[in-house]
Amino acid sequence: MTVTIAHQGTNYVHSEDNSVFDAWSGPFDVGTTYWLYWNFSLLTFERTFGVTTLEPVYQATAPSSPVNDQMWYDTANHIHYVYNAGSWIEVLRVFAAKIINGVTFVGMSSMGSAFAGTQISDTTSVLAGRVLFDESSNPMIRDDRTIFTTED
Repeated sequence: MTVTIAHQGTNYVHSEDNSVFDAWSGPFDVGTTYWLYWNFSLLTFERTFGVTTLEPVYQATAPSSPVNDQMWYDTANHIHYVYNAGSWIEVLRVFAAKIINGVTFVGMSSMGSAFAGTQISDTTSVLAGRVLFDESSNPMIRDDRTIFTTED
């Protein structure tokens, strides 16, 4: 599985080369819809897995009445946020799937094909690169807090 994470003016490529068992372990209750996502650290680019029951929002302005754990992709600035304790926190995040009614698995593409396309209906072609790490295995970070990639 290969995904691209859009963040400001940079697009990061991440590949899962091996199966990750129990990445999203549930339980997934009948009657509830879940959104599964990959989360990447802004400092280390470490990948973790997450689940939410709140539908992600993608639009140019922040939702007016958010609740904790609400996710919003700012389409004007290409930044993903999660709402926590009264403020929007910047994150690197990509949604993997939606589980409907605790049992039906749906790919997160808005293009109609599972596991291909875009989550926010933006089909603009972009350059995307793999994250570059220094000799201490830390991502090389720019002054604007974005990470250098192979496209730089």
